[in-house]
Amino acid sequence: MGEPATIDITLTVILVMVIGMLLLVFAIILFFIIYQKRLIRQKAESEKAQQKIFLESSLQAQEAERKRIAGDLHDSVGGLLSASRLYVKELGNIGDTARFNEVQNEAIDLIDNTLVNIREITRNLIPVSLDQFGLIGAIEDYCKMLQQIKAISIQFIYNEDRRFKAQDELNVYRIIQELLNNTLKYAEANEVKIHFDFEGTHLKILYQDDGIGFDVSAAKAKRPDMKGGLGISNIEGRASLLNAEVEWNTNQGNGMQFLMNIPTI
Repeated sequence: MGEPATIDITLTVILVMVIGMLLLVFAIILFFIIYQKRLIRQKAESEKAQQKIFLESSLQAQEAERKRIAGDLHDSVGGLLSASRLYVKELGNIGDTARFNEVQNEAIDLIDNTLVNIREITRNLIPVSLDQFGLIGAIEDYCKMLQQIKAISIQFIYNEDRRFKAQDELNVYRIIQELLNNTLKYAEANEVKIHFDFEGTHLKILYQDDGIGFDVSAAKAKRPDMKGGLGISNIEGRASLLNAEVEWNTNQGNGMQFLMNIPTI
């Protein structure tokens, strides 16, 4: 008589244990689903925030590029054309042959300089050499061009000439271009050294100049007394698109050193 009751109790205990285990499994699955949804939502919010940052950085870069082009046209091309106009106008009032030839030659030199400046602005807009020669060739070409028209020594060293994704090449090229632009405008430097070191799938870049240096924190904060702040923002924005790590080593009076490690090239 006692066995059926014992069996019923055992079955009840087993059933309760099974139900309890099922509830525990259900709770774990439910927790996992909720946790995953939270992670997905956080990731989506993070990506949205990143996209907003990239968009703002892109818009800032475009606006800076427009201002730079307008400034280049006004300062270099506009000034040279105005001076050329004065020389050409003066030619009509010169009776002396020697003086006429002298002014004519000066006018031709100004026009030649104008053409050089226009070519420089065009290269800044569309780096044709990037498609033709790749990143290494394009940077070499750009450095040679700068040395021809600016009083500065630029040393470019690399351990390998390698091609990679077009957009990544363009971002690296623009970063080097922005660094050189900041050096030429603000650093009062005499020498620039650029090192490209390909290691497996990594590209390590070292850029340094012997200029006056600057306060990195102030430049990043875009203080009104700090020139070149937007250039740093553009550089770091492009570096983030490359998933690159960057490091600035500089302070006022001691030159500047910029290191960038791009993980997958």
